[in-house]
Amino acid sequence: HMVLSWLERDDGKHQILPDHKRRLMEYLAAELWRAGRRVWSVGELEQWLIDVLARRPDVAAHYDGKERELLKEDLRTATFLVREGEDSFRFAHTSLQEFFLAGYLLEALLQGKPEAWVLPMPSPETLDFLGQLLAEEAGSGDKALMTLRELRDTWRPRASELAFSYALLAVRKGYPAPSTAGFRLEGADLRDCQISGRENEARVNLRGACLRGARLSGAELSH
Repeated sequence: HMVLSWLERDDGKHQILPDHKRRLMEYLAAELWRAGRRVWSVGELEQWLIDVLARRPDVAAHYDGKERELLKEDLRTATFLVREGEDSFRFAHTSLQEFFLAGYLLEALLQGKPEAWVLPMPSPETLDFLGQLLAEEAGSGDKALMTLRELRDTWRPRASELAFSYALLAVRKGYPAPSTAGFRLEGADLRDCQISGRENEARVNLRGACLRGARLSGAELSH
């Protein structure tokens, strides 16, 4: 609701359509997280926008004939971003980046793109946002769960570990997720992972899971 209200507050100022701006924030959150970065220079931010438009002709088609400098300026002045120092930009708050990253993960599930989940492990707050977003999906949630099952059934470094971490959170909090039974995690890095459910309520079902070669030092298994 806060994101929508911020977008509505800028009605009349948008050069980039509000829905596209939200999607761009999701892509930006993922790109920064993938790169292990918190801030980008203005040059990096503007070049990234041009690159996204080149990769997404369906989005770029909405801005045929519009000066790219106007789009760059709109991105720089988006209420979700703030200037840091003379030549850098970051998200206005960590929770905004976590929310938009969760939106990116959800969109990848809905589009059937498990490869987009090849990311460093997001924060627990990001996974919590994802669970809430999935719980709100009406009608299209089955597609998201299908992609999660694909990540469970076929080992993909990083992506499957991320899916497993989300599935564990979903067990504890009752969010939509496929069963954890049969998870393919051979060679997974699960060091310090909290593999736990809830006593007498929702235990973690690891029947048939493959943990061959997984790194489990410091992991805690309960319930």
